[in-house]
Amino acid sequence: METRFGRVLIVETNPAMAELAVLVLTKAGHEAFATATAQDALTVSRQWHPDLVLLELALPDFSGTHLCRQLRRQAPVPVIASSLDSDPSEISAVYAAGACAYLPKPFRVSALLDHIHTCLGPTARA
Repeated sequence: METRFGRVLIVETNPAMAELAVLVLTKAGHEAFATATAQDALTVSRQWHPDLVLLELALPDFSGTHLCRQLRRQAPVPVIASSLDSDPSEISAVYAAGACAYLPKPFRVSALLDHIHTCLGPTARA
């Protein structure tokens, strides 16, 4: 039986990136589920109760920073924000909204897993 380390909700608009993230996280022992919109992420979060959210900041329905704030109001879930845009004010805003980390795109798989393990704590180590 495969050991699971945590449930990770991936909020990513690029289907190829979302699929890759699901594959990488599943191989690393996590359960992973991907959505492409903020509304879907809120719905899935309420029903699935993820242990961590990997959040793209550029979403089609509302800002990733706003979604981060909403997710953190629902539950104290760690959020790792990610973006192609490294605007310092956007990064500061997402930290102020409750993100535990920021990962600029493109990122290495090892960097993603390191951030996830740091945010989830020692029980998330493979």
